[in-house]
Amino acid sequence: MPVRVKVLNSVKYAPEKLLFPVLAAIAFFIPLLSPVSDALTYLVLAMLIANVIAGRRRSRTVSAETRRMAVLGSSLFLLTFVYVFFSDDRSAIYAQMDQFTALLVFPLMITMLSPEKAHRRQVNLVLNIFVAGSVISTILLFLLGLIRMLKTGDSSELYYINLGNGVHPSYMSVLVVFAIAVLLDGNTLKRIMRYTTPVSFFIIPVVLWLIVFNTMLSSNAGIIVQGMVILLFILRAFFTGDLYRGFLYTGLLIASLMVIPVLFPFTFNRFSQFSETITENKTVSDIDINETTNSRILGWNAAFDLIREHPFLGVGPDGVREELKIAYEDHGLDYGYRNPHNQYLQTWLELGLPGLILLLSMGLVSVFLAIRERNYIFFAFLMILYTHMLFESILERRLGILIFAFWLSIFWIASDLRFRSHAKE
Repeated sequence: MPVRVKVLNSVKYAPEKLLFPVLAAIAFFIPLLSPVSDALTYLVLAMLIANVIAGRRRSRTVSAETRRMAVLGSSLFLLTFVYVFFSDDRSAIYAQMDQFTALLVFPLMITMLSPEKAHRRQVNLVLNIFVAGSVISTILLFLLGLIRMLKTGDSSELYYINLGNGVHPSYMSVLVVFAIAVLLDGNTLKRIMRYTTPVSFFIIPVVLWLIVFNTMLSSNAGIIVQGMVILLFILRAFFTGDLYRGFLYTGLLIASLMVIPVLFPFTFNRFSQFSETITENKTVSDIDINETTNSRILGWNAAFDLIREHPFLGVGPDGVREELKIAYEDHGLDYGYRNPHNQYLQTWLELGLPGLILLLSMGLVSVFLAIRERNYIFFAFLMILYTHMLFESILERRLGILIFAFWLSIFWIASDLRFRSHAKE
């Protein structure tokens, strides 16, 4: 048999054997070196193309539910493509489509997998490898910040965007808190190590380190969501009668919100300013644009003004930058602000009401799957991501798009929905 035929058959009959090692590599490098993960996305795309060339007739084996999930997951990419036919600046649309590549590749990826297998073990391995990459990344970033601080004498090197070495703290916080959720769940570790105590001695020190690192990132949304995630696993522990874990996680929650932030003045001051902003009844004219939370409020007001003018179709991916620039100037903001720091407003502006509905639908369908499967890690991820979307335009950066598309697709693979629906057909 020719080599070419053997290769095509290997893709045709067992793509998951080739796919999951690549997915594990992507998961490892997302927090460590995201450009590598972004490049590997195109390798997954090549595998998809090879799968089509191999002539695998997936329409007979892939369930209707799987096809619907694949279409829903890639819907934002497809909607962006529609704007090509109505835009005067097609280069801007093509740039947006290139940025949205992960939103096409990973949802379609789930159609490559054999519907007869659950792939839960492979998904658990991907999650564990992601945690390893997150821990290594946080340690390296801390050491780099420490070296810079020793050279410059500036303690701010260990805080906020300096600590991330250029990576936006909100995006880094999403990854760190997600890693905390995987560790608190604990079930994924049962595939690679055994422990008899309710919480192994390995997990808690690592969780504490990630909490400290997330505190130094000084992302207000990240600290709040971190508390929400810990509370989620506290409730699960008490509802399942695991009192040991419940009280232990309660201690972590208290430490993460009331003890650890106080030890870091920079973080404590940022959180205090945030608390004052949301509790004081200020008018727009009273807002200090030099404070980040206040500047977000002005950005939201500017975005709302544009949405009122274009409520159904938005301004299009090609018109957002210019329209926002004018709106920001009207509200006293410099264009360096670039986006409204709210993904719901951003998507509404770019892709209109249909885009917003699709973004929310992806979240609602995923919440349904997470609740039905009792997948606490999946639910925690959705809580982390969709809450951060209130304060950041997550899908305006490749890293955010990669996180969103990759992990949604991974959890969809882990869901039993498509396997059950296939069995009924």
